[in-house]
Amino acid sequence: MSRNSLTRTALMEEIAAFRAQQQTLLLATCSEQGQLLNSYAPFVETKTAQFYLLLSDMAEHSQNLHYHEHTQTLFSIMLIEDEAACRNVFARKRLTYQCRVQRINREQSKWQPAIETLQQKFGKTIELLSSLADFNLYFLTPQTGNYVRGFGQAYPLDSEGVPVIEHPVIEQ
Repeated sequence: MSRNSLTRTALMEEIAAFRAQQQTLLLATCSEQGQLLNSYAPFVETKTAQFYLLLSDMAEHSQNLHYHEHTQTLFSIMLIEDEAACRNVFARKRLTYQCRVQRINREQSKWQPAIETLQQKFGKTIELLSSLADFNLYFLTPQTGNYVRGFGQAYPLDSEGVPVIEHPVIEQ
């Protein structure tokens, strides 16, 4: 699809398909001491384009997520096209979001459905990990984002994940 024939609806569908192809996301978090950390985590996505992560408290990024939750500060996540699958490593498709985080306790109603969804995607490993006391569920809510589909094709996303079209597109 050429850039000039791209509709907002087609772009939203492309973004949703791109998210659905991914199994992990990259996290860019900050510690209480201001130390930056890049890491990754497997995820599942909700129907409203939010994300669940099951992480160990022993992992540094979990400690940083506690800090972000406590201070209500944003952190960044990125989903990026596999290098082996892209046509040009300088123009890999990528989706970034600035997120807020909420830790979900085992007693909360969101826990079991999210764990079941993680099990459907990742299998028995989730059953084991979710039974361990140091593993917690994190709920990420994107606030804003950006989708890059190639050279000269970057689209800011609003808090609902809707592209803020700044390039010429056909509206339908």
